[in-house]
Amino acid sequence: PITAKRTGLKALRTWNWDSAEEFPLPKGAGPKGPGDVNVSHTTLSGNFCSARHCFARGHAGTISPICCGNRVEGAATPVPGGKAHRIGYWIRPLEPRPVEVVKTVNTRFVAVKAAAVVAVLCSLQMEAVAQWVWSPQIGQFINLRNLPRETPELQIEHIRGLMLEGDYREALAETDLFTQYYADTEYADENQFLRGEILYRWGRYHRAAQEFQQVVTNYPASDLHDEVIQRQYDIGDTLYEEGLDRMDRRFAWFRTQPLRQAIEVYNMVIDNQPFTEAAAEAQYKVGRCHQALDEYIEAAYEYRRVVEDYSGTEWVPDASHGLVESYYASTLPPAYDQSPSRLTINAIEDFTQRYPGDERVDELEEKRREMRENIAQQRLKTARFYEKRRQFDSAHIYYEILVDEFGDTEAAESAREWLSEHGDQHQPFAEHLGGL
Repeated sequence: PITAKRTGLKALRTWNWDSAEEFPLPKGAGPKGPGDVNVSHTTLSGNFCSARHCFARGHAGTISPICCGNRVEGAATPVPGGKAHRIGYWIRPLEPRPVEVVKTVNTRFVAVKAAAVVAVLCSLQMEAVAQWVWSPQIGQFINLRNLPRETPELQIEHIRGLMLEGDYREALAETDLFTQYYADTEYADENQFLRGEILYRWGRYHRAAQEFQQVVTNYPASDLHDEVIQRQYDIGDTLYEEGLDRMDRRFAWFRTQPLRQAIEVYNMVIDNQPFTEAAAEAQYKVGRCHQALDEYIEAAYEYRRVVEDYSGTEWVPDASHGLVESYYASTLPPAYDQSPSRLTINAIEDFTQRYPGDERVDELEEKRREMRENIAQQRLKTARFYEKRRQFDSAHIYYEILVDEFGDTEAAESAREWLSEHGDQHQPFAEHLGGL
């Protein structure tokens, strides 16, 4: 094989010329394949060829040391009986060997790059060493970067500065550092409050409420309790509004989570100040959360607590109205149990008696008539059931109950018609009771 290396390239090309064929070059055409080689000289070496490529085997002499302007690393061995090729012909190897690529390395660039890496590593090592100092008090090395400010007051100010800059993650880490070194100081409750404040501004509302609660639990003598309660109220309201918005969406991840978290936060307020106006408001809002979750029995229970436990607060009218709404939302059609309908009627009568001038009385009166009609329709179905079974005495009793207790309903009109047709044939309800 002939080996040649073109000047300025990074590839070493080797061809196997054991078998080759010669073909004419059409006018204006180039090589026919990647291994085609132009032969422009005819007899002996020593001349410069005008071909664009390299040398070929099979000449009648030795190939020129310089061919096509490129230095030839080896020389061809003359082949016995070899023939000279004419100018303008190309020779093609029938079985070319694959091209081998030899990459060259720029040693100067590598040296500069290695020196830069070493310099960076040395600087990092020097910086790391500079951060570690010996502490005679504890008898070991300590890292200065893991130490708080010189005093707890300075550490608090540093945390507050990070929070105001919006670097909440770093500020929260600094509160942990404060707890590690200054947990027994007079600023410990303020550090705990800052933890809640950082999470609140960060948008982590539920976790912030829990951190605020730690101020009340761990520091009962702190003067930050009022601020804690206010923050918890704000968090509860935020979660409640977020929960209502998420419940309105048809497809949403964790639709009920904000409302349930709001219930938990409001209960924190109630536990922290159980006999205050703030607790009454939180109790009412717990009922609103359950109502938004369609948990009407739980909502009615929470509203009832406001009416009974905080009867002197301004939240009683709204809680009484919420009680009506919860009972009304849990009612069923006449074919089912009408206990919720009776509870709704009782709640409406109680509300209208307590607040006769309230603007919501007319609306509640309409719901009261609806509930009475449902109960009356159920009584009518029961009377007709006994009538079909030919138990006329029992049917007579239910028809009379309809007329006596629900005389203002449509079902009572049907009962009056039946009694007018069959009343003389059966024992009157009053006489039946007297016989018992």
